[in-house]
Formats: sequence, C-alpha cells, structure tokens
Amino acid sequence: MRWLATRLHGDGTESLIADEIPVGRGRVHRALSGPGGVSGTVGVEVPRLAGLLTAGTTGLYCLTDHGTVLGGGILQPETASDGGVLALDARGHSGYLRGMPYDDDNQWVQVDPADLIRHAWTYVQSLPNHDLGMAVDSTRTPVRIGEEEREVDFETRDGERVEFTAGPIKWNYWQTHDLGDEVDRLAVETPLEYATEHRWDRARSTMRHRLRLGYPRLGRRRTDLAFTVGVNVAEHPTVTGGGFVSRVLVVGAGEGSEARRGMAVRSTTALGRTHVVMDKSLTSNAACRAEAQRLLDWMIGKDEVSTLTVRDHPNAPLGTWQVGDDIRLVGSGAGWAKDLDVWVRVLSDDLDTDRGRATLTVTRTG
Repeated sequence: MRWLATRLHGDGTESLIADEIPVGRGRVHRALSGPGGVSGTVGVEVPRLAGLLTAGTTGLYCLTDHGTVLGGGILQPETASDGGVLALDARGHSGYLRGMPYDDDNQWVQVDPADLIRHAWTYVQSLPNHDLGMAVDSTRTPVRIGEEEREVDFETRDGERVEFTAGPIKWNYWQTHDLGDEVDRLAVETPLEYATEHRWDRARSTMRHRLRLGYPRLGRRRTDLAFTVGVNVAEHPTVTGGGFVSRVLVVGAGEGSEARRGMAVRSTTALGRTHVVMDKSLTSNAACRAEAQRLLDWMIGKDEVSTLTVRDHPNAPLGTWQVGDDIRLVGSGAGWAKDLDVWVRVLSDDLDTDRGRATLTVTRTG
C-alpha cells in the first residue's frame, strides 16, 4: 500500500505535499451513506513531514500499488503525538457537510431529494475557501417531497384531535444548522444511498472526488469476485439463525397518537409474526416506513452472516469491491458453515493495510 498527503486549497484544487508516507497501523474505513475515513501512525522523527500534516487542510489517502485509491479523508484536529509516534485520523470527505449551517432562505415543493443533496453541496462549495472539488452524481429519483402549505386537522380513532401545517421543504438560516444531518435524513427517507469515490490523477498529481448517489441503492452483483471460507475468508464466519416475521412496525419520535410510525408487510402462507421497533431518532413517517422495510427485508427466517474477515487474494483483491456490492460467500465444506452458499452485501469495510486484511459488515441478500 502507498500513502500520500495533499494540501486542500479550498478552491476546488489540491496539491501533493508528501508522497510515500511511512504509515504504520494503517486502516481504511468505508461505509454506505457515511463518511468513513483513514487512520494510522507515523514516527514524529520523519523530518520531511514536519509542519506539513495540518488538521483541516491536509488530505490523507491510501492507494494500492496499482494506483487505486482505497480511501481517504481530511485530517482531524484530534491528531496527537504519543511516545514518538504521531497518530493520524482523517474523516471521509462526505463528512465535510457535518455541522455546516445554511445561511440562506429557500423552500421547495415537489422536489427530488437528490436535487436537495446536490444543492447542499453546491451551496457549501460556493462559500469562500470551502470548495473540496467534490463532483456529485446526476442521479435522479422518482420521489418528490414538499407540498403547498395547508392546514391538516383530523380526529384519530381514539378521538384525539391532531392539527399541524403541511407544506414545503424549508431550509433557512434560523433553523437549518447542519447540512450533513439534512443529507442523511434525505438518504434515509427517500431512500437512496451515497458513497465517496476518489481517483488519483497521476498526470496532474491531484486527487479527484465524486459523491456517488444510488436509488434505491448503490452497488451491483459481482460475479467476478468470490468470498470462500478457508481460501480468502480467513476465519469461519458466525452463522446465526434468522427470525421470520411477516410485519415490522417501527414507532419513531413523538408520544401517543402523535408518534411517527411506519409499517412494512409481506404476504406469507406461514403463521404470521409482527416485530415492533422503537426508535425515537426517526422524526417522520417516511423514515419509519423505510426502516421497517429494511428490517423486513432482513428478517426472512434464513441463516444470517453479519461479519467477515477477508484476506487479500486473487478471488477478491482488496480494493476491487465497493460498499454496496453483492458478493457470493461459499462455505469450506466442513464445520457448521460447510454448506454455506449465499450472496452477501457489503455495508461497510475496515481495511488493515499492514496485514492485508479487511473486516466486512455484511447482510444476506437475494
């Protein structure tokens, strides 16, 4: 693996400041709809790095020997020195919107949530010295949110009166204080997924960034890759029996009849069963419905695998899959998981660059 650092200038460009950095304990974390990032350590005695690695303006990246960027991030203020070793922690570029306020006043009716995500990035990168050079996919969805303002007044089955104002999607300077939160909410409620992709432009010695958007999901089925226990799956995965349910009810924020809620249902010829989840972090019915559907898709009554430890191997070299991809997992022919033959989706991965291994969080698909 190769590590390099760049200087982010805030005008959409960045320049190489250190190549072939001797990073130890290197880790690359990638996640669906999350920032991920990279981390590691360097000896503080490396003179050429003195004063170069600056929190907030330094980009840190891990590349394969072939030039594929496994992951990257922006160096965080937590960087510290301990016993002659400088600890590096870089948060992924999609986390740049976290804590960014919206100093404007706009509202939308029947808007595509993907357009709002693009608007958030366009707004932030238009601010002086805030341009990361992040290109956002042109992906569109059929979902439309926001409506003309109207008063809603009805009585519940319990005889309680519910009154509220339905209306446009509003972002303004007195209420919208975290565009990162807004993007994550849109991703959950639509639903759509995002992930950051980096590409090293060798000719210009600079890094290119792209925010990939996928509706309703990212990734593809990878018939060119395989995870095989005992070959490139380093440890026998834990296989747990899945619990079958035919309905999932998710109850979100709010109390009593005003609580947000969402239900997902599937037809079955077996005895039905309902699973109830309380999650007060979900602030809309749409978010509750999306979470209910996600859980229902998982609770299909079949054996489930949630974690894999994978070696760098020709079956699936590190860096050849993306979060969101579906990859076939096959058992070793022995032990509890000998007959395992399922497709799993990569939700996140943590790459140990020193050992050439990756720990994957997965879920069964298909």
